[in-house]
Amino acid sequence: MMNIKIENKNFDSLQIEPLKKRSGAALDHLWNTEWVKNSIARNDRQLLPALQEAADKLAEQSDIVLTVAAGQAGRLVRGALSAAEPADRRCRVVVFGDTLSPKEYAELLQELEGKRFSIVAVSDGEEPVQLKGAYLCLKQLLIRRHGKEQAAERLYAIAGNKSRYFTAEAAEEDFPLFSCGNTSSHFGANTPMALLPLAVIGTHVSSYLDGFYDMLASPAWDLDAADYAVARAACRKHSGTAEILQIWQKQLEDFGKWQGSGILMPAGQNYDDKAAFVSQLLIEEDSEDVMMPYFEEGDEDGSLNRLMLRTAGEVFDDEKPGVRLSMEVMNDYNLGQLFAFTQLSKGITEFLSEEK
Repeated sequence: MMNIKIENKNFDSLQIEPLKKRSGAALDHLWNTEWVKNSIARNDRQLLPALQEAADKLAEQSDIVLTVAAGQAGRLVRGALSAAEPADRRCRVVVFGDTLSPKEYAELLQELEGKRFSIVAVSDGEEPVQLKGAYLCLKQLLIRRHGKEQAAERLYAIAGNKSRYFTAEAAEEDFPLFSCGNTSSHFGANTPMALLPLAVIGTHVSSYLDGFYDMLASPAWDLDAADYAVARAACRKHSGTAEILQIWQKQLEDFGKWQGSGILMPAGQNYDDKAAFVSQLLIEEDSEDVMMPYFEEGDEDGSLNRLMLRTAGEVFDDEKPGVRLSMEVMNDYNLGQLFAFTQLSKGITEFLSEEK
């Protein structure tokens, strides 16, 4: 089952047919990658009991769980946390570790005053200086507040095979380490990098992985779902210009940053001018709505959600090729679908773009 609706426009100008013939080869290549094999074989579910136990403990003992992450790993965690809409939201998760700004450190340390907190250190590769610095500073604060023995109960790590520092820290300090293997944070949505923070805030990660798996298994990839990725590759090959992904809801802004080309609309509309391919990502029924006073350009019923959808439709209706991606609602299952769709599309685009 595929809950993401796809609407293509102006694909005739892209001449995608030559590349489309290679989309099957791209999918065959992706089916041999670690992240896809882990989903198809359900290996990503084997860690769920341990991850859920860790998440429950973290949420119970903490007012704030600090996820220490940088670069694309940090963007992955932020994108997952901001887009997720768990039915019963619990502990707050803050992502930190991508800065050397003293002011940002001071603000975080002030926020932690009087708060119970725990640390989850995340890295899919060799840790940069800003990540090590954030971890050491917060670990020191944790030890001062709770003592070394109790601090060890509030430390967890998630590390890839190329991680050195966090892997060594977990072994030396004897705290739990979850592995994400060779999977990078570009394709890490079904690894502990995303699963543990999502579980901490209250996401039903089993339902999330159901959506993730069902998206990969959907026959739509052999029909028209792959066309989105093929069209992006065609634009990249022929014009050298990247896709612009229009984000119309604030909770998806960080997801767009992880995806790589997201801009928040309508303020970011001028960024579309030089793009050869413009996409939209929308949740049709936002979790909130606001009734607006009447004004000439507004919705006749006063719904801000309807006004947003109508305005997005008007912006989408131009001559540029593009794709509109939408889902009726955001829930745990659909979030898993969205991540799987994005990762598979990214993989197809990269495969076709790199081909000679």
